[in-house]
Amino acid sequence: MTTSKSTKFPKHYASRFSAYRLLNQAIPDIAATTILFDLINFDVMQEYNSTTLNNFQPKRAGYYYLHASAGLTDLNIGDLFDLYILQNPATYLAITEIQANSLNEDMFLSCDCIAYLTPLDTVQIQVYHNFGANRWLQGNGCVTSFQGFRIG
Repeated sequence: MTTSKSTKFPKHYASRFSAYRLLNQAIPDIAATTILFDLINFDVMQEYNSTTLNNFQPKRAGYYYLHASAGLTDLNIGDLFDLYILQNPATYLAITEIQANSLNEDMFLSCDCIAYLTPLDTVQIQVYHNFGANRWLQGNGCVTSFQGFRIG
């Protein structure tokens, strides 16, 4: 078997990552807020930056499947809860919105997209709500998450 010191990616290159929010995170009123994913389940190519930017930056151009989910607690009647997948972070790749219909309601959202990304691109996940003081983004390692992988 021959090895090479080439910096080219092997043909079986498969970028994939999975990040979670382990602890609850306060989300201020009327401000889109980046989710700070604090648990990296796996990151095959070290493309997810959890220490400073909380974003995904691919090392190779291609099409990527991206999935985000989030849970927000104690919403009231009429509260809006939005979840965004953002590129660079000004382009909306996916948006999901829901409105609470009862008091002290816990809501869960998810959104998915396929996007063409280059090594110059970054992807972040943000949430927004429009009523009252801080609401709590649910942690616990499975409700609030961000995953992605290269598909072509």
